Amino acid sequence: MVTYESDADVNLLEPVFIKNNAKAKNALFACISKDVFVRLDASSIAHGIWTENQDLHDGTSDVKEERFHVLKNKYDNFTRLPHKRANTVYSRFYVLVEEINALRDDFKLKPVEVIRRFLRLFKDPTYESIITFTLQGDLKTKTMKDVLGKITAFESYELGLDDSQPSNLALQAEKQEPIKSKKSKKKAVIEEEDDDEDDLSEDLTLLMKKMRTEGPSKATRGGGGAGVE
Repeated sequence: MVTYESDADVNLLEPVFIKNNAKAKNALFACISKDVFVRLDASSIAHGIWTENQDLHDGTSDVKEERFHVLKNKYDNFTRLPHKRANTVYSRFYVLVEEINALRDDFKLKPVEVIRRFLRLFKDPTYESIITFTLQGDLKTKTMKDVLGKITAFESYELGLDDSQPSNLALQAEKQEPIKSKKSKKKAVIEEEDDDEDDLSEDLTLLMKKMRTEGPSKATRGGGGAGVE
């Protein structure tokens, strides 16, 4: 298929160009939303529409460069929280890698550098043995999936952990806190009910005493009246 980079490259009245350009524009318009469509110059040739749409999506060269430096800084300073498993860390870490590699054609993170950077996230003594083992040999022969697989296997079989299980007491306390809270509330309700029962018992006791006190008094008054008659 013949491609054209600008209006100057072609004769706009050439039948082949008109046919191919119409097909390309139809394909582009079918893939973009209405909001994007109104921001494009629909009168341009297909290549111009594609370039304009790319600028809207990725930004101009200056914006892309600024975004690159922001992402690269995040990559260089990326850290792992102690309770996070390898799969969770990898999913966040590799998003940065892919975004950085997609921004510039003249800069790509090398696979070996990415592996080393990922392994440095597991500095704590818990992972020392598996990291040392993984670093043995030539990292150029290893893939990111291989490294991730070794670490996740170590977590499962050696540490007895998985992605859904907390690894420190702080997290366990966080999970147990709602349970304790529910128990405290239940205990408070029970204590409140007990207090109500105690109050009721006290009221009944006072009433019984009053009835016992008033009963003989009334009987005495009734008996005294009959004797006078």
